[in-house]
Amino acid sequence: MVATAKRKQTTSSIKDKPVSAEKNEETADAPAQQTESEAQSEMTRNAWLAEAAYYKAEARNFESGHEQEDWLVAEKEYKKEIEKK
Repeated sequence: MVATAKRKQTTSSIKDKPVSAEKNEETADAPAQQTESEAQSEMTRNAWLAEAAYYKAEARNFESGHEQEDWLVAEKEYKKEIEKK
């Protein structure tokens, strides 16, 4: 019974916390939704980056600890490819 009372108290205190003003300002300036073509473009970009990062990892036999570096290098390569077009 004590655990139930504590759980209810914790839950109600979470609900009562105010939302920060910063968060409201961020969402007010954000667009309501992505267009379908923007969403498709983002999916294509992410797929390209994932594949490039995979091949970088494969080249070093999937040695761990380089995942973020692989992704960042792939992003730079992607930007160069886009600039060529």
